[in-house]
Amino acid sequence: FIYVVTTQSTQILTLNGLSVLSKPNAIKVSADTRGNYVLLNANNEIFFYGPNHALQFQQRITKTSLEDILIDEISGRVFIVGYDDKTIAWKLISVAFLYAYDYQGNYKYKLFDFSWSEMTSYTASTKLYSLSLGSDKKLYILWETQGKDTIFKYNGTTLSGNQKYTPKDVFSELPENQALVAYFARVHTETGVIETSNFALPRGVNWEGASFQIKDGNISTTQNGIIMIAWESEFSFPWRENVRINGTKIGTFLQWDGVLQWYAGDFLTRYFSVSFGKDLGAHTQINDVISVWGNQIVALGSVLSGSIFTTENTIEKKTNDKNAFLVVFSFETMTQNQSSTSWNSSSNTT
Repeated sequence: FIYVVTTQSTQILTLNGLSVLSKPNAIKVSADTRGNYVLLNANNEIFFYGPNHALQFQQRITKTSLEDILIDEISGRVFIVGYDDKTIAWKLISVAFLYAYDYQGNYKYKLFDFSWSEMTSYTASTKLYSLSLGSDKKLYILWETQGKDTIFKYNGTTLSGNQKYTPKDVFSELPENQALVAYFARVHTETGVIETSNFALPRGVNWEGASFQIKDGNISTTQNGIIMIAWESEFSFPWRENVRINGTKIGTFLQWDGVLQWYAGDFLTRYFSVSFGKDLGAHTQINDVISVWGNQIVALGSVLSGSIFTTENTIEKKTNDKNAFLVVFSFETMTQNQSSTSWNSSSNTT
């Protein structure tokens, strides 16, 4: 299929140009290899179509925001993620959720989505923004929590018993302040069990918690199981001064900046981080990242200020508008302490 998505409408077209679907306010589309596809619109409505473009089910979910949708032909599941605003202990907070349905629209399970009466001691806002299928056919999810009193410490179905929270160092330890902390997890698609998870955040002056903004980020995996996460960081990542692209040091951090970070499959071993800003204080966002073959990675993002590493003869706009960029790169070394991480990169901006 070819997907044509705008703020006004979405069309799904066959390769011969026949229009088979047009729905208003569409924001997300997902398809499998068997011709099934699902559409999410801005009214929190889901439309699931079979290979013959027949509507299989339609569902409206009455939550504050639905952020992403995904279908998986192996488990036969449709996944929807987002958050719902609730008043808890006289405080308005967001509560993250994941819902799973089968291909017929039957509800199968959920994660988190606790009621206000269950959450009197957990007043940190939580939001779920992004999900993807890994090379191992598991579900990978990227969430956000504000503060340490978070429901993400547990397994998604209860707020008691053993916590799933096992920090490795200060960059995965929940802060005392209200910094935005990234939470990422691997979930079994059929059972909904959270198999592995961890937190991540940058550290600022005096090692105080700083924020990772993940609303415009993404989570993905490489073919050999390495986890790639894109987010926007409020503070510089460790060993940034040692990271080079095509032999040149990346720009010195000055403000918010887009960061790619790599983890091993255990969610504890942090391999390395990279940003694509070339100038002092360049401000970028990295919105999507995928592994295409071997150690070749493709990332899509935008430049808010400054410039990035580009290939020869790249046309780089010099306006106040966002410049989109596409980067194809590979890593030469992978070391946990990032003492000598280097990259080969080619990128273009539009």
